[in-house]
Amino acid sequence: MLDDKDVVKFQAYILYGKNVDNILRRIVNYLGNCNKIIADIELSDILKGICVESELPHFMEFRDYKMVEEVINNEVIGKGIVFRVTSPRSDIHAIAFIPINSFNKSVILKR
Repeated sequence: MLDDKDVVKFQAYILYGKNVDNILRRIVNYLGNCNKIIADIELSDILKGICVESELPHFMEFRDYKMVEEVINNEVIGKGIVFRVTSPRSDIHAIAFIPINSFNKSVILKR
């Protein structure tokens, strides 16, 4: 789980809800396919339950935002990064969704 304070440098969305499954389903519907998701390994069991086996997301461990930047830099536009962030309430889950788009790629190139 990453802190949510560094997510603000990207065009990103933090989705809140009592059910992580529902949050991830909304992201899958937005992207149109599970294989367009690069997700933190912590979410793998939930996403494997949502996605059909032929369209599983790519899983990796996001230990810091440097890894997020590397994925944005290396992946094609149209995919999205998904990981847990700290939530302001203990009974609510928070999931960060960072689309891989030209804006987020330009943020990294400016650094």
